[in-house]
Amino acid sequence: MNCNISSTNLNSQNYPFHYLSPKIKYTLMALLELASHYEKKVPLAVREIISMQPIPERYLEHILLTLRCGGLVYSQRGPKGGFVLARNPEQITVREIITSLESESQHTEIFDAPTLERNLVYEICEQAEATFMQVLDSYTLQDLYQKKQAREQQNPMYYI
Repeated sequence: MNCNISSTNLNSQNYPFHYLSPKIKYTLMALLELASHYEKKVPLAVREIISMQPIPERYLEHILLTLRCGGLVYSQRGPKGGFVLARNPEQITVREIITSLESESQHTEIFDAPTLERNLVYEICEQAEATFMQVLDSYTLQDLYQKKQAREQQNPMYYI
């Protein structure tokens, strides 16, 4: 079942609620690294992020530039350059992150003539997507970072 429907109450964005794209997953991984360094106010270079997260370099560069255009990160040039969060992680919702990434590609679909069955299915999909958006609005980057830290403390890595 395809639930990609046009919905003005979701900022005209259509999200498949059963998965997050690799781009979104990579973005969240990168932003979690930036969140872990937010208090230090020290930019992280792309190579530093890559050393901590398995993200392809060119992909990460594209993601960070998109986030910079979306106002979520700042970039600093030079030998001590890199990227830093533009705002406190407590102020950045997961929905805002996804919206920032997905705004560069709008989804459009052409529908057959409306039928009662199609309308019923789309109503259910709209409700599901609205609930999904509410969940994304309820989590901030700081929430994800705190959950990550808690899990790392539960399962410490020992290196020999």
